[in-house]
Amino acid sequence: MIFSVVIGLVIGLGIGGAVSHHYYNRAIEVNSRWENAQVQLEELTEKESMVVALYFIKETENESYLVPELRKIPYSRNFTRTAVQELIAGPKTQDLQGVFSGRTKVLELEIKEDLAVIDLSKEATKLSRGAWGESLTVSALVNTLTKFAEINQVKILIEGKEVETLSGHVDLTLPLRRNEQVVRLTEKN
Repeated sequence: MIFSVVIGLVIGLGIGGAVSHHYYNRAIEVNSRWENAQVQLEELTEKESMVVALYFIKETENESYLVPELRKIPYSRNFTRTAVQELIAGPKTQDLQGVFSGRTKVLELEIKEDLAVIDLSKEATKLSRGAWGESLTVSALVNTLTKFAEINQVKILIEGKEVETLSGHVDLTLPLRRNEQVVRLTEKN
């Protein structure tokens, strides 16, 4: 009887060891495939880029308005944040003007359903363009973000807090929508 139990244990351990070894090898194979897939994905995404429309101010003798500047940005996990950082960096086209101080920082950018909640540093409030200039600045940010299909509205925070305006003119208490009325695709003669 004891001999049968010992033989049963030996056979059971042998079978269990073989099964464990099979699953161990299978786990290594799956892990190796996963690592290879991750490397291929990283190589692919590093090569990807996206063309985005950033909105900057164009001033003429009689008026000022927004003009889109197309910019190719490299792949990142958060294209929207990168686009806003490029907006803050300013235009590359010589006759356009930036909308924010270059010292403005994006503290956070979160998308909830179709709403982008963007938290900017206090430097975003350093505007000296009056009511129309503030309107253009806010519209430049909102229009840049709403070019992304998943965003229809934008809520602007400063240093993590809701604010009434950036510099006293444009109501920021409610989410904002795209404003095409301040955009010109080509210059007027």
